[in-house]
Amino acid sequence: MMKHLNTFVKGNLGSSVFYFTMVAARLNYEDRSLEFAGAGHPPAMIVQPGETPAVARIAQRSPRLLDDAVDNEASIEVPVQPGDRVVIYTDGFTESFNAHSDMLGVEGFGEIVREASELPLPEMKRQILDRIEAWRSGPAADDMSLVLIEVP
Repeated sequence: MMKHLNTFVKGNLGSSVFYFTMVAARLNYEDRSLEFAGAGHPPAMIVQPGETPAVARIAQRSPRLLDDAVDNEASIEVPVQPGDRVVIYTDGFTESFNAHSDMLGVEGFGEIVREASELPLPEMKRQILDRIEAWRSGPAADDMSLVLIEVP
């Protein structure tokens, strides 16, 4: 799917100023696994409430779309357990800067995720958004999309 999407994007939307990333995830209830495919997207995280998500970070296997590098091995499958939370986000979170021009980064974002992970999902989302806004100096400079999923 990623390879076909990349071909479509290159043929219809591509330009030298266009940056296109994407992520797709599929939860397999029977096998208790998550199939994840990303192209140029920040690494998704899996966190067990109260634990550090960095150890379960799901790395992307393809660079951004339009780079001719999306291949048939663009997805990975990772085991999940009931109660795990999958966190998918755009780089507007990790590329937030504070008043000292420090970038939050994946590790800083992961710490915020860990600290919020014991809350119910709607409250977890709200706390992540509030903490990023409090940490960031000024308005968001990039898009910020956040998806939280709890494995039943």
